[in-house]
Amino acid sequence: MRDVEKILRFFALTDKGIQNYKSPMRTFLSIYMEEKKEISEKEEQQKTEKFKKCVELCKTVFGELAGHRWVKDEDDIGGYIATTFNDGIFDAQMIGFIEYSKHDVMPKASVITDAYIDLVSTPLFIETVQIATYFTKQTKRRMEKWFAKLREIMDYPSDDKRLYTYEEKKRLFEQKDGNICKICKN
Repeated sequence: MRDVEKILRFFALTDKGIQNYKSPMRTFLSIYMEEKKEISEKEEQQKTEKFKKCVELCKTVFGELAGHRWVKDEDDIGGYIATTFNDGIFDAQMIGFIEYSKHDVMPKASVITDAYIDLVSTPLFIETVQIATYFTKQTKRRMEKWFAKLREIMDYPSDDKRLYTYEEKKRLFEQKDGNICKICKN
């Protein structure tokens, strides 16, 4: 049932939002399942399309790197793909594409892959996928780092609703009239 858990994590983290994630993951997923045990056919269809799009983008952009870490060689010239599938990396890669269309991603696929390799080779990112992977702080840090990197490449999606880093949130908050978010009304 590990495959089912990966799908459940994808929807729980996207629907509830990374900013609302709180460990332990098991509790977070259980609450989400309880909330979503009955969904409409329309919502089911939308979720299916969303998931398939993200899987296709991950498969096309990352290839064998999908869900895997890039490990730099000691000589710092090359590297290799880790053999172990990493759930934290898979979540970040999948959720990172949620707000982007295939049409927007594909022309920048090689740049995204290169940026991913650079990021996943940094000690701070490695820590988020190897130590206490699903603690709240690690999960949020991993996602924010990857989303910020994607934004550098892709620019901001026009319908972006929830994947902001702390710095971006602060800047947007300070721009708003009366300091009230027009999206969430907080």
